[in-house]
Amino acid sequence: MVTAQKANLEQQKQKIADALADAQKMQEDWLKYGLDFVDLYVENIDSDWLENWGNDEVSKPCLLKQFFNQNCQSVKKIKNLLGNKLDQFINDCEVYLNLADQDEQLEQILLGLRNCLGLNNSVLLVRGNNNNNNNYNFDEVELLELVEKLLEDFEVFSKDEN
Repeated sequence: MVTAQKANLEQQKQKIADALADAQKMQEDWLKYGLDFVDLYVENIDSDWLENWGNDEVSKPCLLKQFFNQNCQSVKKIKNLLGNKLDQFINDCEVYLNLADQDEQLEQILLGLRNCLGLNNSVLLVRGNNNNNNNYNFDEVELLELVEKLLEDFEVFSKDEN
C-alpha cells in the first residue's frame, strides 16, 4: 500500500516536471522566434479560422433537442409512446448518434426505445398509454419502422439546419 502511494506520488511529480519543462521550452521558443513561435505550436494558424468563427455546425445533442420540438409524425409518435420518459430517450439517442455505423445506430436506438418502454426481449407487443389517454399498440416490426423513420426525419432536419 505504501509503495503504491509512493509510486503514485512519483508519477505525479514526473507529470508536473514534464509540464514545467514543456512550458519552459515554449517560453524559450517565444524568446528565440518572437511571435512566430506560434507556428510551432498551433496547426493551421494561417487558415481562415477567424473568418469562419461561429459558423460551426450545431452539435448533435443541441440539434437533437431541437428536432424533438418538431411536429413530424415520427416525433409525435415517440412523444406519445414515451410520455415522461422522452428526456431519457433523447439522452440515450445523443450517445447512439455518435456511432459511425448506421445499422448500429438503428439497433441501439431501437434498444434504447425498448428500454425506455420497459420491454425485455420476450415482449413483442407494446401497449402505450400516456398522459393524453391515447392508446398505441406496436409490434416489434412497427417499432423498428418507427425508429427508421425517426432517423430519416432527423437526417433531413439536421441537413436543413446546417
